[in-house]
Amino acid sequence: MREKDTKRSSGEGISASPDIHTGVGGRHTDHPLPDRGGGYQDFYNSAGFPLNEKIDPRLIELREIGLSRAWLKVAETIGVDSFLAAWKVLDHQTKLVNPGQREVYVPLFSSYLRFQRNRFILALADQDVSVDQIRKMVRSSLCESISARHITRIIARFKLPA
Repeated sequence: MREKDTKRSSGEGISASPDIHTGVGGRHTDHPLPDRGGGYQDFYNSAGFPLNEKIDPRLIELREIGLSRAWLKVAETIGVDSFLAAWKVLDHQTKLVNPGQREVYVPLFSSYLRFQRNRFILALADQDVSVDQIRKMVRSSLCESISARHITRIIARFKLPA
């Protein structure tokens, strides 16, 4: 039988020699901290958002109502207020697919990038930059390889007559 008042550990503890620093894990004092790397990994709360950042509680509410990861990422990226405003607009611009489900057309982002590239080409053409030079500038500035023939077609198609 065990007695209720029996101590399980001694009061003396483990003695260490004075030149050895005691501690567990990262609490060792005789080793300098590394210059970079290491440390704790990024941890996330139960809502899936990083703990080290201040989180808008409405993001957690959006997750709790069942929004997909894609929509949560949009809300996190642009902010909840902007997301809610966009959601309200989209809600009125959607078509009903099934009861309780709506569908909205999302154009490819590449179409916007293509539009901006074409404007860049036209602006250079308006400055009388040669097609070969435009091609080099598109490659260096936009990291896009485009043929001289395609540049010529873009200029011919979109350039307004003077």
